[in-house]
Amino acid sequence: MIPVPAFLAAKLGSKGAKALVLVAVLAAVGGACYFGYRYVTKQQETIARQAKAIGIHEHNEAVYKSVIAGREAVIRELEAQAEAAERSQALARAQIAKSRLQLSTLTRTYAKHDLVKLVKANPGPLTLRMDTATRTFFDDFEKLANQP
Repeated sequence: MIPVPAFLAAKLGSKGAKALVLVAVLAAVGGACYFGYRYVTKQQETIARQAKAIGIHEHNEAVYKSVIAGREAVIRELEAQAEAAERSQALARAQIAKSRLQLSTLTRTYAKHDLVKLVKANPGPLTLRMDTATRTFFDDFEKLANQP
């Protein structure tokens, strides 16, 4: 039996007060069900939205990983090119050092001799040597110029 407050029983009578209390209890239960349903629905929407965001983040992470892998490949390629350029420069430096040594040797040799006097005395052998050396020099120069 539902207890009815005395002031309601006096105004509405015993059956009316019970009906009013029953309606109030049903309204409270209905309101609780309605708000509970809204709460659950909002939670489901939040979960769906967060799951979608997680999916987007996973997709973005996969894209970022592929971009990073591509950049790492480019970095490796550039490092290989830099190493090749460094080897070429070392070779060029060695060839330049060799050329400087030859130049200093020739300079010392020519400093010891009076070429004008030698050419006037016997021009044939010296002219032949000079032509051969000049030809060799230009051939070597062209080889060096055509190297990458």
